[in-house]
Amino acid sequence: MKKKQKNTSIQKEIDHKIKNNLNIVSSILGLEIYNLKYNSTYNIADILKKNKLRIETLAIVHDSSNKSADAKNVDFKKFVKSLSDLYNSDIEIEVKAKQTNIELDTMLGIGIILNELLTNSLKYAFSHKKDDKKILITLKKFKNSCLLTYYEKGNKLVDIAKIKQNKTLGIKLIILTIKQMKADMNITQNGGLLFTIDFKCQV
Repeated sequence: MKKKQKNTSIQKEIDHKIKNNLNIVSSILGLEIYNLKYNSTYNIADILKKNKLRIETLAIVHDSSNKSADAKNVDFKKFVKSLSDLYNSDIEIEVKAKQTNIELDTMLGIGIILNELLTNSLKYAFSHKKDDKKILITLKKFKNSCLLTYYEKGNKLVDIAKIKQNKTLGIKLIILTIKQMKADMNITQNGGLLFTIDFKCQV
């Protein structure tokens, strides 16, 4: 009887994960369709590639969760390593985090944000040969929250106001995800472009 109840509980957890994942994919594609209505110039191959990466990012989060002891948390450092492996790039991505386990639902949001930031960095941030091609991602745990930082070391001449007003789907996804997580994001210049994201977490 206990084994049956345990199997039922596990199945419900799996069903919840699948439903949640499909809802996120549906929302992303819905935003993409809406975005295309107001974009007269677009590259279909580029759009498909970006959405492939978004779906693969969600898959990595869930795969990492399935490999954890309780299937409810994700190892942050391992996730970022797996995510960076999706990109064929010579840019160095360094991760610093002491306590790395993040609950699944929160990590889905973080995954979406990091994927969009990485996509944007690889496309725009290091256009000059002399740029120091390095991205530093850190995670710090405080009493009731976590602080995620994303630092583009080589990106020194960026109009921050322009970034915030950008209407591309990537920026829209970041802003929407930040709101859904009830998090706060700041963008500053500090010898490069620095994103700081403060969010509630259970580590």
